[in-house]
Amino acid sequence: MKKFSKITNQKVNEEPKVEKTINEGDILKAKVMNLMDDLLTIRTYGPVDRYLRAGSIKIAGKEMLAEAILDMLTEKSTDDKTKLLESLKSQIKDWEVIDNQIEYLNSGNKPSLNSKNKFSQLLEMYSDDEELFVEVLESTVNRINNTKTLEDYSTLTTESKLSEETKSKISEIYSNRIKQIEPSK
Repeated sequence: MKKFSKITNQKVNEEPKVEKTINEGDILKAKVMNLMDDLLTIRTYGPVDRYLRAGSIKIAGKEMLAEAILDMLTEKSTDDKTKLLESLKSQIKDWEVIDNQIEYLNSGNKPSLNSKNKFSQLLEMYSDDEELFVEVLESTVNRINNTKTLEDYSTLTTESKLSEETKSKISEIYSNRIKQIEPSK
């Protein structure tokens, strides 16, 4: 027990302090998934064999549906923000700032839903050990041949809650892979 307390600089009987922030998107996603659990059912018509009754049946794709609904809502809010900024042009003389803000809102740098899900699964698997996460990425990044996917992963890395040092290492790994792919095309 002494090693544990010396390594972590905490008393043995205390749990490590974990800071967790919850945003509105996470709350909405959890509520949508709970609604799906409560309302969606699977019905079977006709004969049921013993294998179907013995196995467990789940509804696949609930998380992807919840993410798609959230993406749809954020796109709608982006359109509303763009309309608001366009209406401000008549009142404000500095159009350049407004145009830059509109370009930023409408930029197509949004990661795809598939990339978000894969990246979040990786983060969940290796969230405890960031060094192991970096090593796994170094060994598996050569399998990815799509630059859009690598750019999505890079964007998701900068938005993640990893340490700044880990973020810079991962971004460097992705940028090196993008450089390897682009000359070949």
